[in-house]
Amino acid sequence: SEEYRNTIERTLSDAKKIVHLSNNLLDLAKANYDPKEVGYTPLRIDEVLLEAYQEIQQGSAPCTVQMEFVGDTTDEHFMTVVGNPYLLKVACKNLIENACKFSYDHHCYIRIGFTNKMVKIEFIDNGIGIDDEDLDHIFVPFYRGSSQSDYDGYGIGLPVTQKILVQHSGELKVTTSPEQGSTFTMYIPHLANK
Repeated sequence: SEEYRNTIERTLSDAKKIVHLSNNLLDLAKANYDPKEVGYTPLRIDEVLLEAYQEIQQGSAPCTVQMEFVGDTTDEHFMTVVGNPYLLKVACKNLIENACKFSYDHHCYIRIGFTNKMVKIEFIDNGIGIDDEDLDHIFVPFYRGSSQSDYDGYGIGLPVTQKILVQHSGELKVTTSPEQGSTFTMYIPHLANK
């Protein structure tokens, strides 16, 4: 019957949410590991971004990505970072998914550039932005902003991402304007000037 089918669909949806929450909690735990216990290797950050996007495309949430490189990309040392491939992919996935979730057109614009010491990756959306009162709390686990009631999530993605970047001697910054979108900028040391 229709009612039986609806009950099964709700149960499956709830189960998927529990699995997603469990995976997020595991990622949060891994992001708290001692860096000495986590395997680090030289890797290309553009390849990590591509893998992250490919995994997102396998899901059901709508998401499109456009990538632009700014500056000299002929020296692959600018693109190479030392890190844990799994954790960096989690960080990139979180930022892409956030941009797509909060963008009005479910689009994430990624701009990759460089400073003397860092790869600078901007994840730009054209969405709802972040209210001033929420901005101070976005990296607190389980905090959900006042404007997020219409969006799925647990308030874990940004804290996980920030912890991962700190683990990689990097940082995460945000600029935002209500109703005009947000830009999350990831900085990670590259190998060009080591």
